[in-house]
Amino acid sequence: MLLTGAKARVFQVHVTRRCNLRCTHCYSSSGPEERDSLPFPLLKNAIVDAARLGYNAVGFSGGEPLLRADLPLLADAAHSHGMLVTLVTNGLVFTERRVAELKDLVDMVAISLDGAPERHNRTRGLSSAFVQMRNKLALLRDAGMKFGFVFTLTRDNLAELEWAADFAWRQGAVLFQVHPLELTGRAANNLAGQEPTGDPAARAWLIVQRLRQIYKDKMVIEGDLTIPALPPIAKEQALSYARECLTGRRPLAHFLSPLVLEADGFLVPLRFAFPRAFAFGSLHEGGLLSLASAWIQTCALQLSKLYGRAIDEARASAYPVINLYEWITRQARAEDPMLLTISA
Repeated sequence: MLLTGAKARVFQVHVTRRCNLRCTHCYSSSGPEERDSLPFPLLKNAIVDAARLGYNAVGFSGGEPLLRADLPLLADAAHSHGMLVTLVTNGLVFTERRVAELKDLVDMVAISLDGAPERHNRTRGLSSAFVQMRNKLALLRDAGMKFGFVFTLTRDNLAELEWAADFAWRQGAVLFQVHPLELTGRAANNLAGQEPTGDPAARAWLIVQRLRQIYKDKMVIEGDLTIPALPPIAKEQALSYARECLTGRRPLAHFLSPLVLEADGFLVPLRFAFPRAFAFGSLHEGGLLSLASAWIQTCALQLSKLYGRAIDEARASAYPVINLYEWITRQARAEDPMLLTISA
């Protein structure tokens, strides 16, 4: 399913789980002690293969991707195959040298933001995290690099959403993205019950609509929340796309986005930590092209059915606004792909 839209076909690459911080909401349980990291040749080959499958954007994430010395080489490989390059970072490890290496290779820097300074520092486990991040923005502005912020939405920081958008705009951001907390990794242990559902999700959706009006023509506002009655694509269309993908009439990237490469080498659909029963497999066992070919035959139709079931379940619920990624994941956890009925 094209959850990133028809134009942005995203290959999300988690290049490492090593990070300079141990954030309480980290979906990948990254930290200074972690060493999961994929070798450069494997990553480069995966990027090239992703471009061949129709993906036109690569998003480097982690962990902290800036801790990889070869990140410019990976970004250059993506650019040389016509892909836009984005980078998700906590913003603390930028240096003049690092910015100079990346300024012509990264199209957008997305910086994590968790709320007002006190909350941001508490979430990051560092009393100076907010000040350090804010001060590093000058390096990006001076280099002319486009940057934005990703706001991880929880029940507790909903009241700071509008403040965060104003901060982003005043700093010169071109993008402000609101992404609901997902209870995977460290977040599952630290923030259970903080995922925004029900009324908080609906309030956040309304705030996002208001922010779009306030910052129209000034800053792009994106929100990863969905009204069940208005899904990104109709469930019938998702099933049709899967069938076209199965018969070779539609490239994988025109059916599935995002495609996620985790730091241990496993490829999964839609989001980090998607149930492994629906994984493509590991790049340590085969290249992306061969893994994708096999996955299309065994899982494409099943995934489109999960999407349809999630939409139906959400429409029947009392929730006016949902995190669609989470609802599809919930369906995947409940189903064995080999037991799903395939209708050709």
